[in-house]
Amino acid sequence: MKWLFWVLLVSLMCVNTVLAQSKLSPKLMGESQRRAHLSTMDTFTIAVQNRPLFVRQYGDQVKILTWHSASSTLTFYATQSLIFGELIEDENILFIDAPNQPREESVLDVPNFQYNRIRKAQHQYPDNSGSGLRLSLKERKFDEADIDLTGKTFSIGLEAEDVSQHATDMATIILGAGNTSPFYKGIAPGALVASSDFNNLLPDDETLLTENGIYLQNHSYGVGIENYYGVEAYAYDRSIFSEPEIVHVFSAGNAGTSSSEDGTYSGLSFANLTGTFKQAKNTLIVSAVDTSLAISPYNSRGPAFDGRIKPELTAYGGGGTSDAAAIVSGIVTLLQESFQKKTLHLPSSALIKAVLIAGADDIGPEGIDFYSGYGSANASKSLQILESGWHDEVVVTKGENTTLEIEIPTGVKQIKLAVSWVDPAAELNVTRALINDVDAQLSLSGATWLPWVLNHSPSEAALNEPPQRAMDHLNNVEFISLESPGPGTYQLELSGANLSSASQEVSVAWYFEMADTFEWDFPTSSDILAANTAEWLSWNSTFNANEGLMAYQLNDGGWVDIGTVKLNEPFRWATPKISAAARLKMTVGVNEFVSNYFSISELPRVSVAFNCEETFGLQWPQIEAAQSYEVYEMGATSLDLIGTTTDTIYTIEKSASVYYSVAPVIGNAGGLRSQALNYTFQGTFCYFNFFAAERANEETVRITLNLSTSANIEHVEVLKSVNASEELLTDIVPEGQTSFVLSDPDLDPGLMTYQAILYFKDGTTLRSDESSLYIEIPGKLLLFPNPATDPYINLLSSGTGQLLQITDDQGKLVLEKKLEESFEYIIVQDFREGLYLYRLLEGKKVVDTGKFIKY
Repeated sequence: MKWLFWVLLVSLMCVNTVLAQSKLSPKLMGESQRRAHLSTMDTFTIAVQNRPLFVRQYGDQVKILTWHSASSTLTFYATQSLIFGELIEDENILFIDAPNQPREESVLDVPNFQYNRIRKAQHQYPDNSGSGLRLSLKERKFDEADIDLTGKTFSIGLEAEDVSQHATDMATIILGAGNTSPFYKGIAPGALVASSDFNNLLPDDETLLTENGIYLQNHSYGVGIENYYGVEAYAYDRSIFSEPEIVHVFSAGNAGTSSSEDGTYSGLSFANLTGTFKQAKNTLIVSAVDTSLAISPYNSRGPAFDGRIKPELTAYGGGGTSDAAAIVSGIVTLLQESFQKKTLHLPSSALIKAVLIAGADDIGPEGIDFYSGYGSANASKSLQILESGWHDEVVVTKGENTTLEIEIPTGVKQIKLAVSWVDPAAELNVTRALINDVDAQLSLSGATWLPWVLNHSPSEAALNEPPQRAMDHLNNVEFISLESPGPGTYQLELSGANLSSASQEVSVAWYFEMADTFEWDFPTSSDILAANTAEWLSWNSTFNANEGLMAYQLNDGGWVDIGTVKLNEPFRWATPKISAAARLKMTVGVNEFVSNYFSISELPRVSVAFNCEETFGLQWPQIEAAQSYEVYEMGATSLDLIGTTTDTIYTIEKSASVYYSVAPVIGNAGGLRSQALNYTFQGTFCYFNFFAAERANEETVRITLNLSTSANIEHVEVLKSVNASEELLTDIVPEGQTSFVLSDPDLDPGLMTYQAILYFKDGTTLRSDESSLYIEIPGKLLLFPNPATDPYINLLSSGTGQLLQITDDQGKLVLEKKLEESFEYIIVQDFREGLYLYRLLEGKKVVDTGKFIKY
């Protein structure tokens, strides 16, 4: 009967009013016919008109989990019968959805901070580090004890209970201190970060964020393909509209090989963003290039459900789009800081979006596309837009035109111009999300250039078509580029003819690319490259030539040709195997462009030499070009210099710190610092890693000695003691060797003990633990301890199957045992105290006798 009720209910839903159907998300509509247990409790998300009314009506039937006041949306726990019965008929309920479980969308690959010109930006603007800014990571909790995040975290009470390495990696990309390794120094190491649990898919309360100074949140997670304007999309658009300075950066997702099951683009290899929250208009969605600096086919791509351009940007993400989003969040932090320093207030998220898009580099298919959006984020160019004042913010009034004048100088090869605004939230489950349609066009002396738009028709061919110039009535970003514009005062006209509101604030940003220029982007003079590695070199060339000839120079010597390279692609260079001061040269036609000096450094391979009670030592192979070495210790928040040495071993007194690093000093520049090492995790002991004597065979004892280091050791003595008589077995001069295997063929029956003694160059000594073994007398039996005070007695024999018989002082047999091993034992705990006799037999022949006493 329950099954019949369910079928009737679903049938009623399917033929019910359009109002009832429109309240269910496409996902719920698709899943509804598979829901066979109406009493089952599930998690649902709804938008309501009147929250107090909802609580009065259903408060005793639901368990409210989260509430977002700006969008009047809430997540709660309830039965399916309530949802598919009363709620779809309730006029107070606007929309119903069922949230999926969020999941992280990448495993961190070695981050690349060169590709998006982050290291260049840090070199150009060294005073920009995110200092004083705060942001939030919405996912699982990061490790606050990680040495790259120490002193950089704070709490707003929303963090998850479980710690995630993924979250730690995302935080490290954005603001890591670079203590673990200089390669992992984050984009904005001066910023602070809080954690927020991503199990709440609705936006965090805007008041809570702003009261804690948070105006940026990174979201590197997804929930599966959702291709509609659902509760979360609506809530994020409402949230940003209420606090337009807050920037929300989302990863596009890693579902590029999957298709949407619902909506206009179902069955296509497009429109596979992982979450309805990524369908919002006012957020920033980021795709990724992989380790080959190509757009991965696994990346989710646009368009949004209504044909809007998604993602907006692309960044490096070797492990997926999660770390690409973190890269962009780090760049946003630098932009917020730069703008705030100039204006004493934070920029709107619309201006941030416009600045990022205007400064982006085109990648993938030529022009804008549904794979990479408006291009690859370029931190240097976007910061230059803010520093040069190439941006503006205006108010467009309904029914009127607003005109901005943009002066284009002589010699410009290309201008990129982005118009962006925070659009009001649309109605839930709409077919087109744009509310305020601002239309832009650029003109000069009667010539007009419209924005670039994409064909969003639902076919593979259409979605792959190149962009065309046309009026854009879908996006709240409009993008205009112009090749080789002549100099003059251009007019950017912003039309309010299609506004739904009385007015709309609009942000505009532009970037000038000058003709016939070449600039080295990486490495800069601040960079140290690792020797004998493959490094991605990058530059910016606006020459029409496709190729250039590249060479390098070491220590002001002769130029060494690398070969012909393509000017429109990055190049991976195999660095020399030595440490040196280096330069690069690119020849384009008759023009030569020489980089600033940068360092190439061998990476010190640091290990623990010894770990004693009060001190430990670090050691490393010599680096030929190093004049000395600097030793660093992890302090409260950073690695601090604690000493300098010309040796390749350094002794340190133990303290509260466990992390240490070493860097060579090469010429006037510092060398590449080693990865920070936790000396307590290296399995190293106080010089003696291993010392033991064991029976090799019937005739030989093998002595194994492993030292953690041979540094400062003059010689090593190995002593042998038999029946309290000590002798020198051997004397070793290590000469750099740390592992030794010795043989002793002189076996004396009974207890033999071995010990090693280290003699140091400073006159001190260190003894190993003793290693002992018993040597049997052929054909005889040795019992010990005797007298027996323990619960057992050890037996030492040839172990070849002799029979042991034990009798008490009355001649009564109390134990009989066949001896198969050379070393065995017998339990004597229940023997009465007194004298016992034993005899050893081979067959019927007695080969040994003796006695022992049990106490």
